[in-house]
Amino acid sequence: MNIEQAILIPRVMGVYFIRNTINGKIYIGSSKDLRSRFYLHMRDLTTCRSTNRKLQNSVNKHGLDKFEFIIVASVLSKDKLIEVEQLLMDEHQSYKRGYNIRRFAHSNVGIIRTKEYRLKQSLARKGKKGTPCSDENKRAISAKNSGEGNGMYGQSHTKKARKKIGEASVAYWRNRIKPKRFKCVETGCEFDYIAEAVHAMKLKGYLIKCCLTGERNHTHGYHFKYL
Repeated sequence: MNIEQAILIPRVMGVYFIRNTINGKIYIGSSKDLRSRFYLHMRDLTTCRSTNRKLQNSVNKHGLDKFEFIIVASVLSKDKLIEVEQLLMDEHQSYKRGYNIRRFAHSNVGIIRTKEYRLKQSLARKGKKGTPCSDENKRAISAKNSGEGNGMYGQSHTKKARKKIGEASVAYWRNRIKPKRFKCVETGCEFDYIAEAVHAMKLKGYLIKCCLTGERNHTHGYHFKYL
């Protein structure tokens, strides 16, 4: 997987695999915009921010270049999207044998949260009062932006415009996940991404990040600093 691949991925609704070319294990996911989802995976996996620890740990071990992003199906409705994703998850048993951390598509069933995670979420939500949007407000917003109320109603982008938008999107995301080079003081090794350092030095990604942000002085005797 690399950022240059993004321009080849269509902005369509579909189901995809992230496959480890070394051991054949796969992660199965779906999205209403496959290109945007690819960008998000690239950003999170290269910066060790992925919430899927099974997939992140494997990327740290083998390297992102040993993974491939494969579109396996394009669908027309969200309901069909989830249905196809679940069928493939069941067929390949990606929850037990692959990188999926959820037993069911678009569901948190099967995820086991650590005590530290639950405590962190509890503290983050204390004292906060949400302001839910009523069904009436939702219908009003939907009506305002539907049909003739939509700025693109009855229009479509030209092929040239779509190409220009695609190139601008690639440039935007390339800058968003642009590597900030850093080095290990003790070894002198330089890295573009935290995932590379994790793979090379067998350290925890979040500890390296804490060293770079100044939250920690060192990890396991190693110091890291931005160049």
